[in-house]
Amino acid sequence: MADYYSVITNRGKELEAEALASGTVIVLSWFVVGDGNGKLVKPNPAQTRLVNETYRGSIAELVVSPEQSNQLMAKIVLPTDAGGFTVREVGLLTDAGELYAVANCPTIDKPVGGVSVNMQFRLAVSDTSNITLEVATGDGLFLRIDQNLKEIKARGAAAQKASRESIGVVDATTKQKGLVQLNSATNSTSETQAATPAAVKAANDNANGRVPVEVRGVIRDGQTMASANETGWYRVAVVNTATVSDFPKYPNGNYLYGYGYVFVVVSENTWLQHYYAHHGEVAYRQDWNAGPTVTVGWDIDYNTANKPVESYPVGAPIPWPSDVTPAGYALMQGQTFDKNAYPLLGAAYPSGVIPDMRGQTIKGKPASGRAVLSLEQDGIKSHNHPASAANTDLGTKATTSFDYGTKTSSSFDYGTKTTNSTGAHTHTFKGPKFEWKTAPANGAWEMGINTDTTTTSSSGAHSHTVGIGAHSHTVGIGAHSHNVTLGAHSHAITVSATGNAENTVKNIAFNHIVRLA
Repeated sequence: MADYYSVITNRGKELEAEALASGTVIVLSWFVVGDGNGKLVKPNPAQTRLVNETYRGSIAELVVSPEQSNQLMAKIVLPTDAGGFTVREVGLLTDAGELYAVANCPTIDKPVGGVSVNMQFRLAVSDTSNITLEVATGDGLFLRIDQNLKEIKARGAAAQKASRESIGVVDATTKQKGLVQLNSATNSTSETQAATPAAVKAANDNANGRVPVEVRGVIRDGQTMASANETGWYRVAVVNTATVSDFPKYPNGNYLYGYGYVFVVVSENTWLQHYYAHHGEVAYRQDWNAGPTVTVGWDIDYNTANKPVESYPVGAPIPWPSDVTPAGYALMQGQTFDKNAYPLLGAAYPSGVIPDMRGQTIKGKPASGRAVLSLEQDGIKSHNHPASAANTDLGTKATTSFDYGTKTSSSFDYGTKTTNSTGAHTHTFKGPKFEWKTAPANGAWEMGINTDTTTTSSSGAHSHTVGIGAHSHTVGIGAHSHNVTLGAHSHAITVSATGNAENTVKNIAFNHIVRLA
């Protein structure tokens, strides 16, 4: 696909279908141009408006292409009094203000005053008979009348009136068109006369004698900006700026536009280079002694044509000390947004939802386990609490002294108690026993003594009777005290929950805002 092209929007296709079904026509009345928010853009059929509209005007001419019958050619004009912007996108609007078609184009700088810019918008449609043009009075109409005077009458009374006014014989001033007197003077201060070629030549000759105006050379891919080392102008035509080692670039590493001019001033041992890019960027650097070198960096000037759009990246949260949101920004409250209207913000948040930063803090993404923009609930790292009571020896403690007096037990009669009858017993003992026996020598009888065991008769059985009788006991307790030894010991402790509803640090409340772009 080509770099620059036009497409019919989805709404434009709907209008075509409605026109075919109803037999009506689509009326194209207006054109719009925009700067794409400083970026080159691609036409998107889903668009309902330009990325960043900078000017709106009437379509000057709408005709069918002589080469292709299904192609329309719209001529649009940026008048002299409109400017101060860059054109990167163009759209055609219906009489109801709906975006019918959109296109991108090479970057065109439109200054204020001095020059008008004519552009041709080519668009393929299904049926050119369904499209018509409603021309309003203004510069666009005059342009068309100038090209084809026979159309004045066909355009009606309004066109005829505008034509008469535009060709009226009146004196020209800085505020109206008309006839002017030529003047060749180079020192005149008149604002009602026009300079002749002779006066212009004299002024140019005077300027040429002061500053060299010829282009001394061209810097292209693979060369260096430092090669421009003589007083004068150098043209820059670099397609791939990365091939020029000392080409000016922004702090974020992006290069300035590769087409423009370098103006060099040499004064004794000082070299000053100014680079003027066609997109409006301006950079300069200064070197001494040997001349410009590739190691010297550039300073970049920001201006209305070169705004520092990347000074704070789109999508990055910005702390803001107010509840009033500045123009071009939005509070970060979890709301959705139009990614077509804010493409840079859409690149940062592809979901089309701005994160809700109310009550949140920003944490650096860990090396693993987390995705960018993931939400983590509050929590406390797992930990223990050691707790103990001091070990203290409380010593030996004495109780208070108290006299309990004399205590008497209750009276009780145990009666008469008798033991059983027992105690009968015998005694056994050994004694001499006299007996006759034959003498071993002569067989005669003789008295001998031997030992014999004798048991007495049983005797001694008896019992006892005891009369206990009713009685009581008296106990004298007396005054006394007790000692209790406590000794060294410890106690178990229970730690109760305390603290805030959430973990916080000392803080000051700010709103988080984000830039819309």
